[in-house]
Amino acid sequence: MRLRAPEAWEERGLTTYRLALQSGGRLNMQSLYRLKRARGRVSSFDADVLQALADILGVGPSELLESESADASTKKAARRKASR
Repeated sequence: MRLRAPEAWEERGLTTYRLALQSGGRLNMQSLYRLKRARGRVSSFDADVLQALADILGVGPSELLESESADASTKKAARRKASR
């Protein structure tokens, strides 16, 4: 499972600091930096964090979730095609 949150907040021109401020204390900068550094890859996450991110970014929680296996399959297929 992967959270698309880092891409979503960058697409909106938000910094990690600004996102933490806009959360009104629901998200802390340390957690956001860790999420960004991991490129959204998580083994578990708190539903409240997901909801806070969705609220601030103006999207539904499902729009922030991505199946990593589908993403990995797409990248693998692209590499095979490029090597031909």
